[in-house]
Amino acid sequence: MERENVLSEELASFRQEWAEELYDNENENVIKIQDEEQLQEISTEEEKAVEMFIKATKLEKEGNFNAAVVFYREAIKLFPDVEFKVADYQSKQQETIEADEKEEEETHQNQSLENFNFEELTKQLALMHVTGLCSPNLPQTITHISALPSELLVNIIRWVVSKELDMKSLSQFSLACKWFYICARDEELWKIICLRTWGMKCCAPKKYQNSWQRMFVERPHLRFDGVYISENTYVRAGEQSVDSFYKPFHLVVYYKYLRFFSDGRCIILTSADELKTTIQSLKSPPYRDPHIYVGYYRMTGEKTVNIFYSYSTKPNKWEIQRKKRKNQNFVVKNTCEHNYFMQLELQNTKKSKNNKLQWVDFICKTKNNLHDTTSENTIEWQVYKPFIFSRVKSYTSSTDSYLSLY
Repeated sequence: MERENVLSEELASFRQEWAEELYDNENENVIKIQDEEQLQEISTEEEKAVEMFIKATKLEKEGNFNAAVVFYREAIKLFPDVEFKVADYQSKQQETIEADEKEEEETHQNQSLENFNFEELTKQLALMHVTGLCSPNLPQTITHISALPSELLVNIIRWVVSKELDMKSLSQFSLACKWFYICARDEELWKIICLRTWGMKCCAPKKYQNSWQRMFVERPHLRFDGVYISENTYVRAGEQSVDSFYKPFHLVVYYKYLRFFSDGRCIILTSADELKTTIQSLKSPPYRDPHIYVGYYRMTGEKTVNIFYSYSTKPNKWEIQRKKRKNQNFVVKNTCEHNYFMQLELQNTKKSKNNKLQWVDFICKTKNNLHDTTSENTIEWQVYKPFIFSRVKSYTSSTDSYLSLY
């Protein structure tokens, strides 16, 4: 009996301890669940705040400032330090994108190496003739292009490239067949391209394994098949309301354009008109827009671009009439000559090479012919955004110029 009483007491104590442990575990699980729910609520609030902040920045870029302010306020209410959270979110997103791109590139390279057939490559290279012809796949009723000699095909390629140096069309032309590919890699052709690009400062391609094509690809140079555009903004005060309580402000967007030619000329234009109409006005002379100035550029060093252009101003017609009344022999002269000197640095972007022109210096010299005085001013170029290149297909859709040294 005593033994049974001892066992029953031990069993009762064990059950009591087990019940207490279960109660403690349940409390801990409840606390954990509550903490997790609070963390989830905090994380969802942060995500909502980040989404609202990003949406507000997009609306601000589009010019919808009223809606942007509403989203900014809501984001700050949800999470006061949302700006730092957005920066962390964007950096993490960029890191994940770069990691995914790197992984895709590695897998693509591995797949290409696995599927690469060296025997087929050797057969294809054996069929390539430097002086040879291409063969038609289908029977022809007229003379096929393969009847042309290689020298004549190279001359056709020079028309494709033209003086605008349309390298995009040249690369597309070389994809037609192996014969076109070989003729498009002619070193004499690439020598003329390099001489047109750098002029007298084009040295022999010793640094580039004596390859003119390699020199054009790797050496920094300006592009001629499009236009460099700088998008700028400023705030202009509007008219005050009747009760003098409300005064609007206007965000003005305007563009600066630079188009370069292989003969050393360039076109400069500042306009607030639409991009399409303005870009078409820069296609070919005569330029109808009176604000288009023709200047000259030179490259000093590898990446520095110097641009010079000028224009003159005449007295207005009322001043001319007044002076003619006083003096009948009065001759109209240019009262002021404005000479501008721009210095830019050629840089690369993530999308392409030689795609960006960064401001370095901007100087204006004004000469007053009537008073015989000269003044020099440094324009605040820091407020201008860099020029970004945009290819224009219409500039090279047709050509009337032949690629040559002159």
